[in-house]
Amino acid sequence: MARNEDRHAFHRAALKPFVPGTPTPRVEELVAGLGPGAQTPFTDFLLQQGMGPLWDKLLETQQAGEVFSTEDRQRLHHSRLQATGDYLLQHHNLKAVRSALDAAGVEHITFKGCHTREAYYPEPALRPAVDLDILVPPEEKLKAIRTLQGEGYHFHGKPENISHECDLVKGKIAIDLHWDILRPGRTRVPMADELINDKVDYRSHWGPSPAGTLLLILVHPVFNKYCNGPRSSLVRLVDTLQLLERYPNCLEEAIQLLHRAGLVTAGWITANWLQQLTGHEQADHMAALLQPGYVRRHYLEWWLRTDLSSRWQESAAIIHLGFTLPAHDNLQDALRATQTAREARKHGKATLKALEQALEAGYHKQQHTIAGQNP
Repeated sequence: MARNEDRHAFHRAALKPFVPGTPTPRVEELVAGLGPGAQTPFTDFLLQQGMGPLWDKLLETQQAGEVFSTEDRQRLHHSRLQATGDYLLQHHNLKAVRSALDAAGVEHITFKGCHTREAYYPEPALRPAVDLDILVPPEEKLKAIRTLQGEGYHFHGKPENISHECDLVKGKIAIDLHWDILRPGRTRVPMADELINDKVDYRSHWGPSPAGTLLLILVHPVFNKYCNGPRSSLVRLVDTLQLLERYPNCLEEAIQLLHRAGLVTAGWITANWLQQLTGHEQADHMAALLQPGYVRRHYLEWWLRTDLSSRWQESAAIIHLGFTLPAHDNLQDALRATQTAREARKHGKATLKALEQALEAGYHKQQHTIAGQNP
C-alpha cells in the first residue's frame, strides 16, 4: 500500500478535499491513490480522526457512494447521524449554559470544537465534539461550578488536572470547565482573562476572538494531544483551515498572543504539521513567521515526520523530554512549566479536597438559606 511508502498518506488524502482555495479532488482518485485494499483501513482512519461525517457529506455531494464497500459506507453515514444527534443535544445545552452563567454574572467563553463548528462551519453538525469546553476566570471557578450544579450538573474532579480544570456531567452532556488554557506554568503569563475579556458574541455562546481561537487551535493539540499523536485528530486541522479562510488577517494578532504566552514554537509545530499535510499557502506563511531556530526546527520536523509521538505513546516521560519541553520558546519557559507541573501533581489531592469542601460548604449554606425562606 502507498501508506507504507508514505507514513501520512491517509492524513493527506483525508484532508485534501477540505483545503480551501484548491479544486475539490474526486473521491475515486483519492482512494485509488491509497492502493488496493485501502478502503476499509481508510474508513477506520476517517472515523478515528473525527472526519467520518465530513466524508459522508463529500460522498453524498459527489454521488460517489460506490467507492467504499456497503458496510464502510454505512459506517461513515452512521457517524454522521451520530454527530448530528450529538450536535443537536450539545447545541441546546450550550445555549442553556450560556444563559445560566450570564444570569449568575460569570464571565466565560466556549472554546475548542463546540466553538469552532458554530463559528466557522457552514454545517456545524458535520464537526463532531465530545463535550463542551468552557473557560472562566480562575477567581470565578467556584461560582461557575455552583451555577452549573444548580442546573443539574454533577462535579467530577481529578487530582492530576484539578489545577486547571474539572468535569461537570448531566446525562449525556459533559462540560470540561477550565480556569486556565493549559496546565499552569505552560504559558509565560496567565491567558484566561485576556481571552475572556476579548470575547465575541456568537449568539449560541460567547467565544474567543478569531485571534484567540487561532492561539488555542495552535497550542492545545501540542501539549494535550502531542500534535500528531494517537489522541489527536485531523478534524482540528480542518478547524484551522476554516478559520484561516474566514479570517486571514487574524494571524498578526495571534502571533502577538503567542509571544506573550511564550508558545511561539508550539504554534509553529501545529502550523508546520498543517503545512506538511496540505501545502496550504496560509499554513506555509504562518509556519514561516513562527519558526524557531535551525536546530530545533529540524529536530521537531523530524519528530513529526517520523511520528514519534505515536511510537512513544506509552512513555509520557520520553514525550515530555523529547517533544513538549522543546515546544516551549526557551529553557526558562521549559523549566517553569516543569516545576509548576511538579507542584501541581504534588498538591493535586489536597487541591481537589479543598475545592470539594468549598463546594459542600456552599451547598449547605444555600440549603440553610432556602430553609429559612420556606419555614
